[in-house]
Amino acid sequence: MNSLNQNELEALRILWERGKLKPAEIQSYFSWPMENATLRSVLVNLVEKKHVTRRLQGKAYFYAARV
Repeated sequence: MNSLNQNELEALRILWERGKLKPAEIQSYFSWPMENATLRSVLVNLVEKKHVTRRLQGKAYFYAARV
């Protein structure tokens, strides 16, 4: 299993607790300040590691934990 860093774990925690969210919503729930570009990198990494799914709905992408 790929190891997860602190930002990835926090993003997963948010998605587990809150369900499907847009990046700006995830960012608003972070326990510490998170820049938009950093969050997007974290989400891409989580999708690549297959811990998170990404779905386009209308013009926005929504992310959700896989498990």
